[in-house]
Amino acid sequence: MELNAYLLFLWRHRLSIGLTALTTLAIAGLASKVMTPVYTASVTLQVSTPARGMLDEVQYDVAYADRLMNTYSQTAQSGLIRHELMERFNLQEPPSIEAQVLANTELIVLTVEADDPSLAGEMANALAAILVARGEERVNADLQKRQQELTRQLGQFEAELRTVEQDYAKLSILSPADAEGLAAIRDELDRKRGQYDELRAQRESLRTRALIQTSLLSVMDPATPPTEPTRPNVRLNLMAGLIAGLAAGLGVALLVENLDNRLHSVDQIEMAAQSPLLAGVPVSPHTKWPNVVMNGHSPHEAAFARAAVNLAARAKDTSPLVLLVTSAEPGEGKSTVVANLGVALAKLGHSVILVDCNIHHPSLHTIFNIPSELGISDALLAHARLDQISHASSVPNLRVIPYGEHSGRSLALFTPGRLAPLMEQLRRRADIVLLDTPALLTSAETPALSAVADGIVFVVGQSIAHKEAVERARRELANTPAKLMGIVVSHTTQSAVYRPGRN
Repeated sequence: MELNAYLLFLWRHRLSIGLTALTTLAIAGLASKVMTPVYTASVTLQVSTPARGMLDEVQYDVAYADRLMNTYSQTAQSGLIRHELMERFNLQEPPSIEAQVLANTELIVLTVEADDPSLAGEMANALAAILVARGEERVNADLQKRQQELTRQLGQFEAELRTVEQDYAKLSILSPADAEGLAAIRDELDRKRGQYDELRAQRESLRTRALIQTSLLSVMDPATPPTEPTRPNVRLNLMAGLIAGLAAGLGVALLVENLDNRLHSVDQIEMAAQSPLLAGVPVSPHTKWPNVVMNGHSPHEAAFARAAVNLAARAKDTSPLVLLVTSAEPGEGKSTVVANLGVALAKLGHSVILVDCNIHHPSLHTIFNIPSELGISDALLAHARLDQISHASSVPNLRVIPYGEHSGRSLALFTPGRLAPLMEQLRRRADIVLLDTPALLTSAETPALSAVADGIVFVVGQSIAHKEAVERARRELANTPAKLMGIVVSHTTQSAVYRPGRN
C-alpha cells in the first residue's frame, strides 16, 4: 500500500482515532486524579567489609562481604521486618519495601512506600535502624559465644598447666638427679604454655574483631520526607494513555476498515469497475452537489474539462453520440456529473442536449432552473414535441430536457418502440446527447435506456460506492449493447485526481 493510501486511511478515520485517543487520555487523567498518592523514601546503608586478625594485621573477607550484603537485603524485605514495622507504625497492611545492592560498592539502598511523605521517611529510617540493630545483635551474639568457648578452653589449659608445674616441682625435690624425667616434664610444660599463649592470643584477636565488626552496617544517607509523590505520575500516565488511545483508535479504524466494503481510493474504484478513468471530481466545501461549476478556474471545472476531453477522444469515430450516465447505487452524483460534463462538452464546441430520464429523482430542471411541466416523458407519450420540451441554458450550445411530471409506469414508458424514434430526432439536433438515468441496481429503466445508447459513462462516488455493488453493476453493463466509455469518480480528493500518471 502506498503512503498516500495510508494517509487517506488515517484521514478517513481521523474522528474515530481522535475520539478514542481523547477518551483514553481523559480516562488516564481522571484515574490519576482519583488514585491515592504514593510517596517513596530511600535510605542508604554501608556494609563495611568484614576484617580478621589483630589491629596491626587486618585481613578483609570480600567474598563474605558480598554474601553479607545479600543477606541484609533479603532480611530487609522479610516478613518479620515488615511485621515489626506494621506494629511500630500501626499499619493495616505490610509496607512495600525494596532493597537494591549497588554494584561494585558497599552500599544498599532501602526504599519504602507510604501514602504520607512523613510516614515514608520515618519508616525508611526505622527500617535502617532495625537492620543495624539486628546486625549488631547477630555479631555480638556470635562473638560472645566464641569468647565463652575460648574462656572455657583457657580455664582447662590453666588447670592442666598448674598440674604439670606441680609435677615438675615435686620431681625436682624428690628426684633432682632424674634429668631425663625432668626434661620430659619440662617439655610438656613448654608445650602447655605455648597452647595457653595461643588461646590467649585468639581471645585478644576476637576482642579486636568485636570492636571492628560491631560497626559493619551503618547509615550513610538517612531518608528525608519526599516532596512529590512517586505515583501517580500524571505526565507519564497521560502519555501512556495517549499512546494507548492512539493504538486503540488505530485498532478500531482497522476493524471498521475491514468491515467497510466501500471504495475509498481511485485505485480501488478502477480495479472494481475495470474501466479507464475519465476524471476524478474533487470534493470542495464551497460547492454543494448538485451544482454546475462555471467560474473558469476551479479544480471542479478542470476535472470535468479533462473528462470531456478524454470522452471526446474515446468517441471520436462516433457522431452523433448518445451517452447514458448511470451509477451502481443512488446518491453518487450522476445528475451533477451530467450537468457539468454537458457544460464542459459544450465549451469544447460540441452541441449538447441533456435529457433527464431519472424518473425517481429528476433534478436537471432544478440545476438549470428551467420549467418542468413538460419533459421527455411527455414526448415519449406523444403529448409534446421536442421543441416544446427542449430549453436553452445559459451555456452556449447546451440545451436541457427535463423529465416532466408523468407519474405512470416507467417501464411502459421506456420501450424500444418509443425510445428509438425519439433518440433519432435528438441525434439530428445535437452532436452529443447525455441521458441522466436512475441507479443501475435499483431500477429497471436504465437497462432499457442502454439499448438506445452508444456508450455509457459510469459514475462512482469515492467512499460512497460499495465494492460489491460496483462489481455487480460492471457485470450488468457488460451485457448491454452500449460500450462502457469510462468512469468518473465523484467526491474524490485532489491528490487522487492530480496524481502523476492520471489522465
